[in-house]
Order: sequence, then C-alpha cells, then structure tokens
Amino acid sequence: MRKRIWTLVATVLVLGALLLCLGCTRETADTAGMTQDTRTVCQIQGHQWTDADCLKPQICALCGESSGNPLGHDLLPATCTEPAVCNRCGETVGQALSHDMQVADCEHPAYCSRCDYTEAEALGHAYLPATCTEPETCTRCGMTRGEVADHVWQDATCDAPKTCSSCGQTEGEKHDWAKATCAAPKTCIHCGRTEGGLTDHKWKKATCEKPRTCTVCGETTGEVLGHEWKAATCVAAKTCTKCGKTSGTALGHDFAPSTDGETKTCYTCGETVKIKCVAITFDDGPSGKVTKSLLEGLAALDAKATFFICGYRIESFPKYPQYILDYGHEIGLHTYNHATLTKLDADGVRKELLSMIPLLPEGHSVTLMRPPGGAYNATTKQVCEELGMSIIMWSVDPKDWATNDVDTIVNRIVNGVSNGSIILMHDLKKSSVQAALKAIEILQGQGYEFVTVSELAAIQGKPLKPGKVYNSLHG
Repeated sequence: MRKRIWTLVATVLVLGALLLCLGCTRETADTAGMTQDTRTVCQIQGHQWTDADCLKPQICALCGESSGNPLGHDLLPATCTEPAVCNRCGETVGQALSHDMQVADCEHPAYCSRCDYTEAEALGHAYLPATCTEPETCTRCGMTRGEVADHVWQDATCDAPKTCSSCGQTEGEKHDWAKATCAAPKTCIHCGRTEGGLTDHKWKKATCEKPRTCTVCGETTGEVLGHEWKAATCVAAKTCTKCGKTSGTALGHDFAPSTDGETKTCYTCGETVKIKCVAITFDDGPSGKVTKSLLEGLAALDAKATFFICGYRIESFPKYPQYILDYGHEIGLHTYNHATLTKLDADGVRKELLSMIPLLPEGHSVTLMRPPGGAYNATTKQVCEELGMSIIMWSVDPKDWATNDVDTIVNRIVNGVSNGSIILMHDLKKSSVQAALKAIEILQGQGYEFVTVSELAAIQGKPLKPGKVYNSLHG
C-alpha cells in the first residue's frame, strides 16, 4: 500500500514539472515572437532614431537598438569670467580662468592680458630729486623730467676756482671770471681785474615781429620786417609768407552735394575729398625707431595723422618734429612733462605749453593741444584760448597702451569709427604701429580717407576755435 502511495506522489510531481516547463516555453516563444515582429517592422520601415546628444548615441524608438557614439561635449574655452561651456547642451566644465594680470607700472594700472580687466591704479613715478648731473629720475622705470639742478657753488677766490659743494665740479680759473660780453670785458667778480676786450654782437636776423637782436646782450637795431599775409583758404588760416605765423581760422570748405555718393567737391577751391573722413592721432612721442616705422607706414598708405608730442621726448629725439612735418603730418602739443594740467595754475599750464615752442622747427606755429590723460578744466581752456590753441580730445579709444594684441586693437578701431571720428593712439610701441596701419588699410577699403585734425575740421565745415574742446568732428 505504501509503495503505491509513493508511486502516485512521484507521478504527480513529474506531471507538475512537465506543465511548468510547457508554460515557460510558451511564454518565451511569445516574447521571442514579439521581438522578432518589431525587428521585422524596423527592417521594413526603418528604425525611428532619436538624435544622439552629448552623452547618448542615437536609439531606435521602436526596438531600442543603438547606433553610433555619443557626440561628446563641444566645449567653448573657459574665459576669465566663464568656465568651459558646451556649445550644444549648455553644461559647464571646470572653472573660469584666473585673470592673467600684468603688473602695474608707473603710468598704467594692473590689467588682464586676456580680457582687458583693470584694477587698482598706476603706481605713479617715484622721482629722485635732480642733482647737478642728473634730472629728476623715476627709480622704477627710469623716466626723466625737467632739467639738472643748479650747481651749489662755493665762491671762488683769486687763488681757487669756484667749486660745487654737491658734485665737486670746478669752473673758471683762480680768478672767478665773468665772461666778456658786448658791453664788458672778462672781469674777475672778486677783485675786479679785467682781461681782454669786449665781444662782438651776435646778431639774430630781424623777423616779422622783432628787429635785429644781439643774442648776447639783447641790444636791438633796425625795424621789424612786418608780416606779409597770405589770405585764408578753405583749409588754412591767414598765414605770413615769411615766418609762417597764422592768424584767425580757415574758411572751411563749401561743398556741393555729392554726385557719386563717395566724394564731394568744394565750390570755393575746387578740392575733391571723400565723404567719409577721419583723423588718427598719436600721443606721447616721438619715440625714435617706432616713430620712424610709423611715418614710413603712413606714407605707404597715403594717410595723414596728427602727432601730439611731449617736450621731454623731443629732447631725446630733437630731429623728429621736422621729420613729422616733412612727411606732411600735423603737430600738436602734449605738454613738456606729460603733466596733469588740472593740478596746475594758469602759469603752470602756460609754462608746460610755451616751453615746447623753442623745441619745434623755427617759425612753426602750433594751434592744437591735447591734455595728458584727457584732464582739463576751466583754467586749461582759458590759457589755451589766450595762446590760440584748440583742445583736441577723441571719440575712439582702442586702449592700445593696455594690450599688445594687434587684432584686438584693430577690431576696436574699425568697430568704433564713423565719419568725423578722432582716433586716439600712442607713438610708443610696435604693436600700436602695426595695429594702426592695419586698421587704416581696412577702413580705406571701406571708403574712409585719413586726414589731419585741422583738415578734418575744414572738410566738415567746423573751423577750430581757440580754447574750445573737440571730441569729434562729425559733419
């Protein structure tokens, strides 16, 4: 009996297992059939691919099959203010770059060479006092200004020459001789002994405004020559044909309407100029070889410019004012010491400007000035009006002093210029020269003509007035 029961149990277990296997086989078969059907549809109709993105490949929406690879991030480089960013999905990677700060110097603040960010202020010159042999000198950059200090002379005696107590230099003989002049022989200032005779007068020729004058004693003889005035024209004020002095202002062109949309012709003088004219200006020179390459480059492009030069720089390169004029450009004053004029009284402003005149070619008159740093006030305007000078500022500033990146400077010029613009540049660095010449060539291709500031004023019908401030000369 027990044997039969165990046989029955075994039979039931075997049958159950068979039924379970049949169910699993049927389910697997059904699933396989569904997958096979879907794949058949994709093979006939084509996969319905979803687009790949930065992280996933393309995937069939029907069967889930994938194809290809993820695109990967298309990262834009990080900048000083933004981390690297994917151009497609906007995901950011890493951090923004640190500013690549260039160290501040005596004249410029610290600045980032990548983005032109500036901070703090220029250091300012740390001048050592002038001595008997050296002018005031900056201990950081070596810039000099002013003149050497006077010797501190210990009085000479008839037995010893005079001696400087600062540097030990001696001068004269045992007698402390005062030089002979046109009125007195050589004389010992201690004992009164004289030696030799009078000197001859050294006459300076008479001019339109001064009679013949002895350069030694100041004696004058004869009469002044008198100006021979040439009438004012559209582009030039009344001018003396002898000495070159100007008086009044230019008449300004009276242009007829343009017939070709590119040029216009003056009714009065017949001159034809381009409608689009701009003035490019260069501050802080002359700078020797840098100025020479700039002059040669401007000549090759047939472009004119206005140079606002400094007196202390002319001392180092005395022939360059004449070179600038010989190339057909215009000279304006930028003060003798590159001084901040708002810190000076009227006499100080007057001295900064007038002390430059003897350094210019003889007889050349100047009617333009630019205040260093663009700093002017009512006193500056008053003195300039008194001296017959107009104050020329700017409307386009590419900050060429803050970067050596030529393309950055060029883009700032080209994008900022319009008819009548005054462009500010500096005659100090090769990168400034390269950028200026490249920008001029591009703008000439766009129909612009480059003229001096005074020419631009005449062309635009805006004669310049003394003491007035001009940022641009738009018609």
